[in-house]
Amino acid sequence: MAAGGSVLRSRLLANMGLKLTAVDIGGALTLNQLRAELARNAVSVTADRHSVYGAAQGPMTYAWPMVGADPVSPCHLPRPVRIGIIDGPIDQTNPALQGISIRSFSALNDNDLVGSTDHATGIASLIAGNGQTDLPAGLAQGADLFAVTAFAKSGGRDVARLENIAAALDWLIGARVQVVNMSLAGPENASLGEIVRIADENGMIIVAAAGNGGQAALAYPASDDRVIGVTAIDAARRLYRKANTGAGLDFAAPGVDVLVANRSGTGFRSGTSYAAAIATGIIAQQAARGVAGRAAAMTALKNSAEDLGDAGLDATFGWGLIHFGGC
Repeated sequence: MAAGGSVLRSRLLANMGLKLTAVDIGGALTLNQLRAELARNAVSVTADRHSVYGAAQGPMTYAWPMVGADPVSPCHLPRPVRIGIIDGPIDQTNPALQGISIRSFSALNDNDLVGSTDHATGIASLIAGNGQTDLPAGLAQGADLFAVTAFAKSGGRDVARLENIAAALDWLIGARVQVVNMSLAGPENASLGEIVRIADENGMIIVAAAGNGGQAALAYPASDDRVIGVTAIDAARRLYRKANTGAGLDFAAPGVDVLVANRSGTGFRSGTSYAAAIATGIIAQQAARGVAGRAAAMTALKNSAEDLGDAGLDATFGWGLIHFGGC
């Protein structure tokens, strides 16, 4: 195939006059890009994911078993953990988040236009979703979420400015939050670095996304030594095609076609943001069992990680696939 994929197998559906072909595109294209490419070449086919179906007993997704968690019988936190989410607003009416403890704070200025709820809602569902919908329960079910709205609309996209992130971390320190998810990415900034230093010295464990620029350098704050940087891999343990790589990367987590909550109910999303959320849930489980601070969390996580790529620490997968470690 021109896109770099390969044909796995074909099957003739004679009674329907159809031919079914399974193709591995190797992460080279998204489904929409593949469809557009086929249309441009006047190839008349119907293209979609190779979906997996099961008995009507609840959904299964690859991400949970991949990190050693059970999507059917999740581990409830043995004691509450305060988890911060610095993102856009969370749609607390989403069924997957009903009954979840969520305390909210806006770090935006009065004249800012609030960003979309989709991203933050998906992040929150992965971390602490109730498991009573089409989604598996969050990896840190029973957590107390402290959600900061830091993303505002600007030039047709949602962005978080330095001042908003700073106000967010300040509020989270005051709330004695133990673990913070920062599924955001941008340039290195000395002022933000100082704020991260203070948060780290206060015992806060910050988890950040590697970024989706396809660059050989991590975005900030994932590149900061005081932050746990996380990249995304797919079900075959391949690096997400848009993921950044580089020094400072700590772990990999599932982040390609991950089922999350959104304003439409549920949907599949890809990106290092979602991998960071999965890592945040796992780290919260460590915190609930008495692991305090970034250094102790890193030690525990390195010991249980599944090595990927080059042996030991590498710039593509960090220490490897982060693992749940059991209840």
